[in-house]
Amino acid sequence: MEIVDGIAENSEFFVNLFKRLDPLAAGKRTRKKPLALRKTIEGVFSVFENEMKSHNISAAIKCPDNFRFPAWHQDIYAIFTNLVDNSLYWISQKKSETREITIEFLIHESSLVHIDYRDTGPGIETNLIQSGVIFEPHFSTKPNGTGLGLAIAAEASDRNGLELKVFESENGAHFRLQPKMEGEK
Repeated sequence: MEIVDGIAENSEFFVNLFKRLDPLAAGKRTRKKPLALRKTIEGVFSVFENEMKSHNISAAIKCPDNFRFPAWHQDIYAIFTNLVDNSLYWISQKKSETREITIEFLIHESSLVHIDYRDTGPGIETNLIQSGVIFEPHFSTKPNGTGLGLAIAAEASDRNGLELKVFESENGAHFRLQPKMEGEK
């Protein structure tokens, strides 16, 4: 029965996500609600559970259970679904003993400072990070990739007052979600 409930929840998410991609749907949104981010991210990982097991990839979420952040569930789900999907692809391509995804929250006085997302895949080339091209629609380094994943994740971040950044890393990919500073677009 849990599988059926999960399928129904995820199908509803995708229906809502595609509605949100419609430029006219932006005015139809409800208000952001305090969202239990850990639970949402755990839901993303549950979608990829079988693939993670088959590629021997583990995940760790370092976030208090009770931390809430005002956001739209569908957007946070879209951000992490795209990040995890990319990580699974690239980690499965790399022959490495350590195969993991780590999401770590830094919270100060009940406020989000940032969320670090890391994987142990091959990482991202410096020139792609510096140019910012990885967030551009239709850019992909995956064979047969659409180039929409990170563009959608960046847009969903922006709608929730967050900025999605990427950093150079010697040990795989390193993304950071952080609240935008006042005055930033």
